[in-house]
Amino acid sequence: KADKPNPPDAADPAEFLKKTLKGWAPEVLELIEATDPAEIEARDLWDRFPSITRSWADGCVTLLGDSCHATMPNIGQGAGLAFEDGYVLAKRLGAVQRRSDVEGALQSFYRERILRTAAVQGLGRMNSEAIKILTPLLPIQALVENVIGPFLPIVFRLQFGYCYSFCPAQMPASEARQLADDMRRRHAAEAEEAWAALSSDATGEEGPSCDATLVRTSGPTPPPAPP
Repeated sequence: KADKPNPPDAADPAEFLKKTLKGWAPEVLELIEATDPAEIEARDLWDRFPSITRSWADGCVTLLGDSCHATMPNIGQGAGLAFEDGYVLAKRLGAVQRRSDVEGALQSFYRERILRTAAVQGLGRMNSEAIKILTPLLPIQALVENVIGPFLPIVFRLQFGYCYSFCPAQMPASEARQLADDMRRRHAAEAEEAWAALSSDATGEEGPSCDATLVRTSGPTPPPAPP
């Protein structure tokens, strides 16, 4: 378990990467060669041990999200856990009748959330370690096809089934589809507006619509011009 960052050699980060990635595809090494060493940055991944023995709350103050249960990004649940925290915390505080009850509500929030967040943290750490173990085995085709391939879907179904099991509110399927359609239309309109503004800034004229651009770029490749 790391207890401090492990940055690359600050004096020559490009050489550090080339040494670390020796034997990788030549395209990777070419990218390193083409990159200005001053633009190479270390981005360490950190999680934290579940706070089983110490509450997130102290008096009338509490932590939530990554500040108290940071998880590895391999499972993609950090933001989701923070949303869940916010929902549960709002529910607990919404039931408070007196200021003196706030401390108890925050401790109840911690007790309600600690086991679930610890479990997801564990899944994130497990996925991170699994990547280290399985990646060197991927070139062994028989192992991938006969062992890893059939096994992983079961693991994914179980772990993501748990991750997405937090569902405090229900709505009809038709309403959920309507919300998704509304969001899709809003995002399309915002993208059109941003595209038009960008094109206008660049040319001084109104730019083409996103839809038109998608049609042109997604069609068949035109034949080469005659010599």
